[in-house]
Amino acid sequence: MVWLLAVIALVIALVVLGGLVTRFNQLSLARDLCDENRRQVDADIADRHLLLPAFLELCGKQIGMTYEVQALGDAFTAARQADTAEEIGRAEENLTVAVEELAETMRCHLQRDAERGQNPDPGQDTGVTARYLYVQIRVIEGRIASAIRYYNQNVERYLERRAQIFCVPFRAVFARYAPVPYSDLEFDPAVSSEQALETLSEDYRPGRLSEGP
Repeated sequence: MVWLLAVIALVIALVVLGGLVTRFNQLSLARDLCDENRRQVDADIADRHLLLPAFLELCGKQIGMTYEVQALGDAFTAARQADTAEEIGRAEENLTVAVEELAETMRCHLQRDAERGQNPDPGQDTGVTARYLYVQIRVIEGRIASAIRYYNQNVERYLERRAQIFCVPFRAVFARYAPVPYSDLEFDPAVSSEQALETLSEDYRPGRLSEGP
């Protein structure tokens, strides 16, 4: 009887140990996936940040220091200073709104110039360069939105696994991850270069972020 109880206890211990090892490996893989996704988010954000100073400068030369130019400058400064996941998400969302509002102002300005017959040589027009920068910024914004969406999905799965009973002993090792709050866009992030260029040359309503809670 003693041996039977010992065998049963050993089997139970092996089952529990196996469950713990399995959960540990699952948590480790989920954490690594979150880390990789976060690196992608940071890389896409950095790519957009590299283009914004030139875009701001060109827009300022084209239309002057309007409210929209200053607003984008302020949003860019706040985005560079953001630290936590929540701060980064909100700052990047505000940055997207500011870019779209400045693009609309540029479109109106260029349209007025065209109506007045003011059509400078395209090779020397700062507006043309600003348009092409806007193409790249908008494409990168689509990548940012997709990367954040994927990151948040994996963070949610990671936190669900971390909350399971078998994972309680590992919570000190596997820290909590915070999602990045970022609203989806109303316009298609996979917009083509031709379509993005048209936003500064034809009748266009800028894409806006959906209202968050």
